Amino acid sequence: MMKSYTAKYTKISSGYMGQLIEWPEVITEGKTIEECREMLRDALREMMQAYKQQGYERLAPGVLDELRRITPKGVKGRRKHRYHQRLTSDIGHPALREHIASVITLMKVSNNWRKFYAMLNRALPKWGSTLPMVLEFKEEEEANDRE
Repeated sequence: MMKSYTAKYTKISSGYMGQLIEWPEVITEGKTIEECREMLRDALREMMQAYKQQGYERLAPGVLDELRRITPKGVKGRRKHRYHQRLTSDIGHPALREHIASVITLMKVSNNWRKFYAMLNRALPKWGSTLPMVLEFKEEEEANDRE
């Protein structure tokens, strides 16, 4: 299924800048309008993939396997439902419901993408990755640690 999006193009000194109206975070530029259009398509694919990874790669081990099991593929090899579409009061995996609620909460309290991403990595790290931590030391503490 092909979905259409509305792009806004602006002439700039190096060519054209394009931005999707429905996805304002998808913005790029190209030397020609055709190149800019193709770059927007690529940027949209990357953004959709990033959003997908933000959700499912952060689930606890076993949850994604369970979601795949309860959401079988149809004759053409595609899933009949998306995982989140199966969430109702009596259907759906509680861990996914909890995960989605956590991500939405982080979105609501974030002022921008960078802050959201940092909080997401801290609160819901990808399984198998290392939790990023910022450690700040004063020079005195560093000298004491060496002794």
